[in-house]
Order: sequence, then structure tokens, then C-alpha cells
Amino acid sequence: MKDFINKLKNYKFFDEFYVLVLAFIILMSWDWFFTFGTAIVIIIASIAIILFNNFKYLIPAGLFFVFSNRDGFSSTRFPIELIICFILMLAAVIYYMIKNKTKININNYKSIFGLFFLSIACFIPIMWSNIPDGNPVYYLVYLSYFLYLIIYFIFATNLGDDAFTMFKRSIIYLAIILAFECAIEIYTLKVNYPSLAISSVTYYSLGWGCCNEAGIIMLMALPFIFIDFVKEKDAKNIIISAIKLLLVGIGVVFTYSRGTYLFGFIELSILMIYTFFKTKNIKIYAISISTLALLFIISIQIMFGWPTFVYDIIINGVFNNRLSDSNRFELWNNALNIYNKNFKTLTFGSGVISEFATNNIRDGIAVTQVVYHSTIFEMLVTAGNFGIAFLIIHFIEKYKNLKFSYNNKAIFTFIMISYITTDLYGLIDNTYGMYYYMIPFVIMLAAFDVKN
Repeated sequence: MKDFINKLKNYKFFDEFYVLVLAFIILMSWDWFFTFGTAIVIIIASIAIILFNNFKYLIPAGLFFVFSNRDGFSSTRFPIELIICFILMLAAVIYYMIKNKTKININNYKSIFGLFFLSIACFIPIMWSNIPDGNPVYYLVYLSYFLYLIIYFIFATNLGDDAFTMFKRSIIYLAIILAFECAIEIYTLKVNYPSLAISSVTYYSLGWGCCNEAGIIMLMALPFIFIDFVKEKDAKNIIISAIKLLLVGIGVVFTYSRGTYLFGFIELSILMIYTFFKTKNIKIYAISISTLALLFIISIQIMFGWPTFVYDIIINGVFNNRLSDSNRFELWNNALNIYNKNFKTLTFGSGVISEFATNNIRDGIAVTQVVYHSTIFEMLVTAGNFGIAFLIIHFIEKYKNLKFSYNNKAIFTFIMISYITTDLYGLIDNTYGMYYYMIPFVIMLAAFDVKN
């Protein structure tokens, strides 16, 4: 049995197949059976880390499960099903650590101080929280940065030097999952509302989040696809990477997000040009990218028709009357008013739950917390000056700790592009503090920080 397990995990394509299977289950889970599918993924991952004695097999489960909920989360009840899943996963993690006599390695926690202080800063305002009766789940939100800290700590404690490759593979498949989710949701809208004009779609929910937020994660993942273009010499592997890029590119189109379109165009242009000069097989890369562009053109023609796509969707849809601030200046002004309310809010913030508003969700309209579509303004409201100070510490750690990749300029450049793109995007949309961004992000930090 031991020989079979060793042979299996040493098989060249086993890790790729493992991540692909989990990605497929999560996508099916999102569309049909959220709780059951998520439980299957967690059970598979928990068994895998014990069976193969390698914590890296928890990475895809940690990244994917967040995006398996199409119905959204309720603010009036605790997610018991998820809590049970977490308990099962935690039991597997504890067993793994006992079995391997895992020791605390201070050198692995290069990003811990910023996250630790942010955890404290974001929790303090719970003492003057503005949570209405009957919404106990909102109290958990004040503990969110503690959750991110714990996830970071667990992964940084147990991951090994091979974690980077598994993370790279997993984040790419996460982007593909989101591409399919966006495409399926658009198709569902057309089926449910046959008279719906695609150009009129400016926002839609995916349950766990909205189309804009799917776009942010795709842009976060795009540079990791290009790492394979640089590393690989084999034409077959380059072609496979090109197919993945095509799927994510089509997913970006289906987000109907102007921010994703703008930042994606800039990011993709930089990535393609830089990779051209760095790839080990320029001929195959050029052929692949040219073929990819042709397939993309054909795909858009089949799905929409180019005149419809350019004039109805992009010009008269995504960007028609949408070069406005979309009430962001009003949101940011409200954030400043809350922040400037008194010395307490200036110093410690008003808390992550400071305002409520009526918003559209997938199943209709609901009263939800207000988020301020900006990392800076969100932190000013959530934790005041303390939060901003600790956020600066976190960013210093975040960028400084990329030194693990200094000896590989291509990987360093691709990660920097991912970081800078999402951080700039985060100035005008939801990234920091949002669970769908933070959970993949802290796992990424851990995978980077354990690299020597």
C-alpha cells in the first residue's frame, strides 16, 4: 500500500489531476449542491494530507471552498454545515501535526505581524458595534481578521518548500472555476429572462460575491498562468497553458466589469510583452498566443457576434454611462464622515459593521452591511488610524517578503504584477477585508513565506 501511495503521488500529472478533480467538484457544488460538494472536497483534502503526508494538498480545498456557494450566506443564522466541515478539517490538521511532530518555525511567519495587529485593530470596535438584534452572524465579521491570521498561521506552519507550485496550479484552476461560474450565471439570466438585453447587465451575483469580485480574483491569478509560459519548454505544456489562458480570458469578458476590463487589458498587455522576451521557446509561445487570439476572436463571434459585443455590450453596456463614479464618491464621503465622527472613531474606527443598506443579491433584495469599495476607506471606517498604520506594516511585509523570488526575476515580476494589479484595483473596489479575497490571499502569503 505504501509503495502504491508513493508511486501515485510521484506520478508526473497526479497533482494536476488532483486539483482538477477538486475544481470540478466545487464547480458542480456551486451549481447544484453547495453543502454536500463542499464537504466532499474537504474530506478528500483532509484524507490527502494524511495519506500523502504533505500539507500542500489542503491548498486547493482552502482556495476553492469559498467559491462554492451560489445562494449566498444568511445574516440570521450560523452556517452550521460549514462549521462542521471546518471541524473535520481541523481534526485532520491536528492529526497531521501530531503525526509529523510539527514544530513552530519563526522563519516561516514573515507576514504575521501586520495580520496580527490588523486582527486586534478590527476587533476593538466590537465594543461599540452597531449590530441589530437577530443578526448574530455579524459578530463573526469582527473576528474575520483573526480567522485570516489563523489560516495563515496553520498553512505557514505546515507547508513545505513545494507549496509554491501547488498554489500556482490551484490559483489558476480557481480562475477557471470563476470563469465558468460567470458564464453559467449569464446563461441562466438569459434562460430565466429571455427578453433580457445582455447590454443592460451591469451587475449580477454569484452567491458568494458579485461579478466584479470574480474579476478581481481572475486578475490575481492571471500572472501565474504566464509563469508556465516562461518555465516550460515542452510545446504540449505551453499549449495547455494557452488553453487555460483562453478560458480565463473568456471569463473576464463574462464579468461585464469595467474595472476588470480596464485593469485586465493593462495587466494582460504587460504580461504578454514581458513573457515574449523571457520564454524559453519563443516560437511555440508566439504560435500559441496567435492561435489563442484567433480562438478568442472566434469565441466572441460565436457567443455574441463582434458588432454586438463591441457596440451593445462594451460601448453601450459596460461603459455606457458607467464612466461615472457609481456612487463611490458618495460612499467614500460617508466613510470619511463616519471616520471623523469623534476621537474614538478617528483612532479605533467605527467597526466593520457601521452602516446598512438595501442591496440586490442573487435571490432578490436584502439589507446588508455597507462596504466602501476601497481598501483605504474601508480600513478608515473599520479600524481608524490604528487600522491604517497596521495596514502599512502589512504592506511592507507583503512586498518585502517577495525576496524568496529574487533569484528568479521572472517569477518575482509575475508576482509583483499580481500584487500591484489587485492592490491598485483595491483602491476602487472590494479586496482587503472581503473573505473571498482574503482567504486565498493569506494562503498565498503562507506559500510564499515558507520558501527559502
